[in-house]
Amino acid sequence: RAEYPDRRMYMAWVKEQPMAFGEIIPQDNGRPRLGRILVGNPAIRGMGIGARFITALVDECGRLYDCDAVELNVWDENISAIRCYEKVGFVFQADDRTVLSAFGRTFNIHKMVKMR
Repeated sequence: RAEYPDRRMYMAWVKEQPMAFGEIIPQDNGRPRLGRILVGNPAIRGMGIGARFITALVDECGRLYDCDAVELNVWDENISAIRCYEKVGFVFQADDRTVLSAFGRTFNIHKMVKMR
């Protein structure tokens, strides 16, 4: 996408099947942001693949950007994603949320941060 020309895309594979996708997006504040995180087949959820993938992305952020923290945004109703992010050390940033409206719905998006 033109709005993030420096973003990097990553995929995780298990037994030659794509299982997770995510992006690392550099930001002006010096803290890269994880974006478009998807863990594929619902049958594999709860097996730790998402947590290992997120941990690998955070480690890659440190390698690429020598940053003090990594950020991501999450929809407040995506409970499984929130649990995964919390499991690897992300915490909500107080009072840092965005409200989006699309498809006739309102979405509360919250920022989470993991210090390195």
